[in-house]
Amino acid sequence: MMKTIRSTLFIIVLFTKVFSSKGQNIAFEFGTTYLAQKAKSELHPDIRSPHNYNTTQNVWKINYEHFINNRFYILGSFCKYEMSTYFNFKIGNNASSGVGWPGTDITRLDFSLMYNVFSKRKFLLQPYAGLGIQKSKVRTAFSGDIFAQGLSSIRPDVRVLKDLESDAFSMAQVVPVVGLKFGYAFWNRLELFFDFQGVFGQRIVQEMRMVYSYQGVEQPEAINFSDGSGRFYTLGLGYRIVKPKVKRR
Repeated sequence: MMKTIRSTLFIIVLFTKVFSSKGQNIAFEFGTTYLAQKAKSELHPDIRSPHNYNTTQNVWKINYEHFINNRFYILGSFCKYEMSTYFNFKIGNNASSGVGWPGTDITRLDFSLMYNVFSKRKFLLQPYAGLGIQKSKVRTAFSGDIFAQGLSSIRPDVRVLKDLESDAFSMAQVVPVVGLKFGYAFWNRLELFFDFQGVFGQRIVQEMRMVYSYQGVEQPEAINFSDGSGRFYTLGLGYRIVKPKVKRR
């Protein structure tokens, strides 16, 4: 953790030396992730929830923005959150419930180029795109007994036939990042904004496998996995250390 923060501070200092600064901004964000669930082999369609593809976790982020000019910013951000892999089951016609394993901690360091649509106004509308270095670390063991008990309470017609298997991997991968920040800058100094972000993972971080029966009939093994893909919705508060230098006409 401290090593990552030191590396981030070093890169910030490097930016200030290499690129002339028209302004700087530090921001803190907190919000929700919707991490994509993908299936190699899906559950039986009668028990599979139509909302099988997202799990919700909290995320926090620290951002640094370096204003190259009034239009283009360099954005560096550090974030941390949990990753889960779930099987989501249909309950009735509209409701669903998931049983799974939040077994991995994720940290990510992003570098993006941001475009400022309203260069001479206090309104913020800033799309951005870049790359992130995503690191995963296994933090807790999987409990098949707890999974089976949770499943039997929501779908008694589904029975686990053997111990569930799971894998999680401590590794690093490079992920594409795109996003949109919008809000308002009060007194041209204090920013209040929303940040919507999409991340596209490439490698499997967690996987779960289940052999089960439905209404007494054994089904093909179900396999769900998470690869780091997801959507992030956060509320942020920023402070412009150096106000952007806007030319007056």
